[in-house]
Amino acid sequence: MKANAGGNLEPQHVYGRDHFIDHLWQTLELQSILQSGERRTGKTQILRKMLQQPRPGWKPVFHDLEKIHSAIEFAELVFNDIQQFLGTATRAKNVIQRWFEHNETDYINLKGRTWKQLLNAAVNDLDKASQNEKLVFLWDEVPWMLDSICRHEGLAVAAQVLDAIRSLRVEHSSFRVILTGSIGIHHILARLSAAGIPTPAINDLYHAHVPPLNPADAVHLATDLLTGENIRCSHLNDVAHCLAQEVEYQPFYIQHIVAHLRLKQASVTPDQQPELSVPQLKQHLATCTSAPPDHDHLLQLLRLLNADHYITRNTHGHFNFRSQLIRRWWKLDQAL
Repeated sequence: MKANAGGNLEPQHVYGRDHFIDHLWQTLELQSILQSGERRTGKTQILRKMLQQPRPGWKPVFHDLEKIHSAIEFAELVFNDIQQFLGTATRAKNVIQRWFEHNETDYINLKGRTWKQLLNAAVNDLDKASQNEKLVFLWDEVPWMLDSICRHEGLAVAAQVLDAIRSLRVEHSSFRVILTGSIGIHHILARLSAAGIPTPAINDLYHAHVPPLNPADAVHLATDLLTGENIRCSHLNDVAHCLAQEVEYQPFYIQHIVAHLRLKQASVTPDQQPELSVPQLKQHLATCTSAPPDHDHLLQLLRLLNADHYITRNTHGHFNFRSQLIRRWWKLDQAL
């Protein structure tokens, strides 16, 4: 097996995710899902494996929504996916119906409502259809799409898209989605809330956090990559254990290190991870910056970092980095 750092993997090369994927399929029987996790934890590869190896009775459709910049583009994407799923005869009938809707000005008085009617019509067709399989949308980079809609059409339209998706989930048992993205959707929700547009957009979703691999799967991956890249190790098992442990069992970084080892051996020395309270953080910031944030601003920043999985808070209220891996990256990025 060759190292593939950052590329799309074949299903058989996605190690240690079968149990988590089974959990997602079981959850989809009851509700839609918001899949979250740190960057580079394999969220997209999980969706792609579900696409390529679906559970019997399900028809997954995967899209990277980063390319979508407007509400109508999104509605047309969903419409076309549903028509493909339903089949040629129904698709032809609905295309004609859609043409009439676009041309009957008395029926659609506001152009901004067109995409909503298109979405509703598509999912209504899905509800009425008799299919042997159930359709599930696997949507990656949802926050990027919403951010683009905010920039091109405004915050209100982005909120309407979120609310429309939620309404479809609540009102139609046939409508199932898994939402994910490299940045958290909570950033978009925070922007909407700050603008006076609160939305219950994700309160009906099951929140599934992508964990690291378990140690055995991480060592298995490291061993296969080291062997596949013909990297000579006097003690292969020890090297694989050390590699997996140093990156805290994250598959993306195992791939990257083995790719790097093709050119140069590298080692990382573990260090201690301090824990700081909010007063300690404020005191430290006061000594290293001329304009430290006030208490409320600092708390808001800490909450966002926690939601993004960069830091964590213990039972004593002290903050630290969620992992040594993130701490090492931060120190390198800050030249410390």
